[in-house]
Amino acid sequence: MPFAPADTDWLRNTLGVSGATEAVGRFQAAAKGSGIIPWQRDLDQMEEDWFLPMAAPADGVRAISLAGARILARRLRD
Repeated sequence: MPFAPADTDWLRNTLGVSGATEAVGRFQAAAKGSGIIPWQRDLDQMEEDWFLPMAAPADGVRAISLAGARILARRLRD
């Protein structure tokens, strides 16, 4: 049985923290942050994330040449 329905793209999470008062206080201060998520698109990383599975697939059988994988990853990135 799955932990969540297949169509769930967001699940509520609650984190409980315990420990020394000073350590928990430092953690709480660091965790507060600005209240926003600094989304940044790292296109170079995305290109690598697409390239590597094509260059070295889990089953070991490449369906595309290394040059082709690099070209496709670059086009997906752009």
